Amino acid sequence: MSITNEDLNYLGSCVTDAESAKELGQAHKEFFKDYNLQNSVEWNDPKLISIDRVRLLTDKGAPLWDVSYCVGTTTDGKKLSVLLPFGQLWKPCNKELFKYANKDGVNLKKLGWFKAVSYFSG
Repeated sequence: MSITNEDLNYLGSCVTDAESAKELGQAHKEFFKDYNLQNSVEWNDPKLISIDRVRLLTDKGAPLWDVSYCVGTTTDGKKLSVLLPFGQLWKPCNKELFKYANKDGVNLKKLGWFKAVSYFSG
C-alpha cells in the first residue's frame, strides 16, 4: 500500500495518544522510503515535475511559518528533497509565496504546491 500526502494529513489530525503517534511515524517512514533526501533539486529546476509534500510549522501566535521540509519528483522519476529560496514565510503566506514563485519563474499550481502543502500549528 502506498501512503499519500492526504493520508499523512489525515493521520496527523487524528493523533491523540502514543499509539496513534506511532502509526503516524510508521506512515511517514512508508511515505519517505522512496525519497533520496541526501540529494536535492532547486524548486525552479525544469527537471522538477511535482512537489509531493511541503510541511509548514508554526506556534500559535507566531507571525511566521517555518519550512520543515519539501520533497518532489523529477522528470527521470527521482524523488528528492526540494530546495526552496526561503526557510520561513510570513502569515498569511500566499502573498509572499507568490512573490518568490514569480521571481523564480515557478508555477506553483503546475507543480502541485497547494495539494502538497501540510500545515501544523502547535
